[in-house]
Amino acid sequence: MTQDPTESTTSSHSIDPAVADAIGLWAQADPDPRSSAALLELLRTDPQAAAAMFAERLRFGTAGLRGALGLGPARMNRVIVRLAARAIAQQLHAEGRSGLVVIGHDARHGSRDFAEDSARLFAAHGFDPLLIDGEVPTPVVAYQALSRNACAAIVVTASHNPPGDNGYKVYWSDGAQIVPPIDANIEQRMNQPPVSEHDLASADLVTRLDPAIAIDQYVAEVVAGLGTPRVESAAASIVYTALHGVGAQTVRAAFDAAGLPRPFEVASQIEPDPDFSTVELPNPEEAGALDESMRVADEVDADAIIANDPDADRLGVAIRVADGWRKLTGDEIGCILADRLLARNQSPRPVVASSIVSSPWLETIADHHGAEVRRTLTGFKWIIRAAIDEPDLTFVFGYEEALGFACSPKVRDKDGVTAAVEMATLIHELAARDQDLSDHLAAMIERFGVSLSAQVTRRYDDTPERLGQRMQELRDSPPADLDIVEIVDHLQAQPSTNLLEWHIGPDRDRVLLRPSGTEPKLKAYLQASGTSAETEQVRSRLATLEGVVAELL
Repeated sequence: MTQDPTESTTSSHSIDPAVADAIGLWAQADPDPRSSAALLELLRTDPQAAAAMFAERLRFGTAGLRGALGLGPARMNRVIVRLAARAIAQQLHAEGRSGLVVIGHDARHGSRDFAEDSARLFAAHGFDPLLIDGEVPTPVVAYQALSRNACAAIVVTASHNPPGDNGYKVYWSDGAQIVPPIDANIEQRMNQPPVSEHDLASADLVTRLDPAIAIDQYVAEVVAGLGTPRVESAAASIVYTALHGVGAQTVRAAFDAAGLPRPFEVASQIEPDPDFSTVELPNPEEAGALDESMRVADEVDADAIIANDPDADRLGVAIRVADGWRKLTGDEIGCILADRLLARNQSPRPVVASSIVSSPWLETIADHHGAEVRRTLTGFKWIIRAAIDEPDLTFVFGYEEALGFACSPKVRDKDGVTAAVEMATLIHELAARDQDLSDHLAAMIERFGVSLSAQVTRRYDDTPERLGQRMQELRDSPPADLDIVEIVDHLQAQPSTNLLEWHIGPDRDRVLLRPSGTEPKLKAYLQASGTSAETEQVRSRLATLEGVVAELL
């Protein structure tokens, strides 16, 4: 039984009694007896440390909550998740919404409990929760929400974050991630006392959906609806990794439905593992994340590697080159997919979308195909608005350079599974002509000119407060050794975002700097463009920018 908070010793009197009471109420509301006891013990033995845990609260960021698992309101735990679920239910009621709420989760520590608690909370507030009864990729949940006209959806996932994190992603009635002011309204409603166990409905009131059925429905509608050309023969050898996440089952089903030969799988990473035991950071973008895949690919003499992140909403691609392996950038993959999908599109008034930090190459490609382009703030909650806010246009594709791609309007979020199907099909098509993705990119440069991009990042795990300080320093004192001809501070724009843009030299190469929305990272996006004949000069300019910017961060 949870200890009565009044039984904590008088040492708790060394902190504000109201804070001590809040800690006690939090522990009392915690359904996990271990974490409840740990919090009360900390209050007894080190009340200042306990009070420090309650000095801040986890904030709604990119489409919801994301943070480290742990005790108190600044960490992901069952108490904070119940507060979030109740706040979402209250916000839905305030907007006059009712009906179905779809809930899914990944295989991270705590995800199952967070999803179950959420479903019971929504049931208690009069909604009809549909809990996918097992781990599935994020795009499967996003598809279920849109196809069933849900008033909201939840995915419990921290995507590609470190193993000690979890998250709570929120979709609204349009099937897309929440945007302001919904996020701020939900966050404000979380400033209430914790949810009691008595406030949750019985688990018997939760409708459950077999994850295999959820996946089959997604594959039948989304993958089959891509119209991807059938591969005549297995001309290429491809290795696939799920990076210890939940993508493998869906990728197998998607490849089968698309008539693709199944890829070689990285056995040590194919099953869900919440500890991500073979990778430090389970993000295909990160250095070292594909080392095991490359080892397996060398063993089987593969031509290419495709990689999902743990919730399978991102796709990384690596190709064999003369001296080993090269990871394609998100811009390269995005522009390959845009060209491919636009060439296949038969609908009127096509539109493609990307974030403002993504490659300007997309605009040249879209113009070639007679498509419109929408450049948005960073994050798929903005990119996907092109599929929602302008119904007279035909949404064909959206992407962000961080390996997020939307290949189907039936999923209003990034989707690493459909992107894997498209890229694998192309790899086989090229191999049948004795070509590879390097040849394909070279041909695109001949058609559209060259537009190269790179990214420089710095993590601030130990000093996250320095991230904001460094951004301000770069605003106040731009580097003199860069030939900056124009500065655009998007913090002063409407809508505003914490993004700083420098235009460099007569060629107007670009450097864009922003803090990550999900991790303690400062990111710099570098872009340089020119004609196909200027490819080497563009490469040289980009390399110079990389060196200078790496010293800045």
